[in-house]
Amino acid sequence: MPRNDRHGLFHVYTGNGKGKTTAALGLSLRALGHDWRVFIGQFMKGRCMESWLLPKDSKI
Repeated sequence: MPRNDRHGLFHVYTGNGKGKTTAALGLSLRALGHDWRVFIGQFMKGRCMESWLLPKDSKI
């Protein structure tokens, strides 16, 4: 059962080269194994998926 007095953790993995995704997923799997809640977000550079879905004259 989770404790109410705990605060969340926030990890950021940056840099060139390999290992960032592996580290994030490994830590996430460990947390899930301890019944913690996990959120994984990713910032994408360049053209995003939404820009392909919306028409060019969209007001959004």
